Amino acid sequence: MRVGIVCPYTWNVPGGVQQHIRDLAEALTGHGHHVSVITPADDDAELPDYVVSAGRAVPVPYNGSVARLAFGFLSAGRVRRWINDGGFDVLHVHEPAAPSLGLLACWAADGPIVGTFHASYTKSRVVSVTAPILQSALEKITGRIAVSEAARKTLVEHLGGDAVLIPNGVATERYAMADPLPGWPGRDATGAPRAGAA
Repeated sequence: MRVGIVCPYTWNVPGGVQQHIRDLAEALTGHGHHVSVITPADDDAELPDYVVSAGRAVPVPYNGSVARLAFGFLSAGRVRRWINDGGFDVLHVHEPAAPSLGLLACWAADGPIVGTFHASYTKSRVVSVTAPILQSALEKITGRIAVSEAARKTLVEHLGGDAVLIPNGVATERYAMADPLPGWPGRDATGAPRAGAA
């Protein structure tokens, strides 16, 4: 199977979404599938051979963090060309509602699209204002995945529709013997220790 995976955030800046995509791409490749990932990346970034750069990203304050996103005519052209040249059987778009490559890919693609939603927030003025525009892309998604119950709730409440809950964790053996960070898992909002906390 030919699988195209769309990463919304700069590949060479560490993050959970990028890690999830890398693990998934390597697992699929290990099972004999052809995988190509498109992502924002700096011109001098060293990328694995299965990763294609869509060009530089712009840092944007987003969801309490700074996301490095790519959007605009140049990015849209590169995404469209990657999809056309890829001949993908399925396109897997991460964070399709973020103003980055995933949204562009949904608009450009025909055929099966899987969308994975990672973000969790209680309110977003940007999403509220852009929701009608996002719907034209999101309605093309064939299957939806949320990586957490919080991400699923965000999708349901802010964008409509629902998703299957499939947590991150493709390469779990990498972390099986890891020691938790000091103080983890910490305390909940009431100040009580979380389950497993010392």
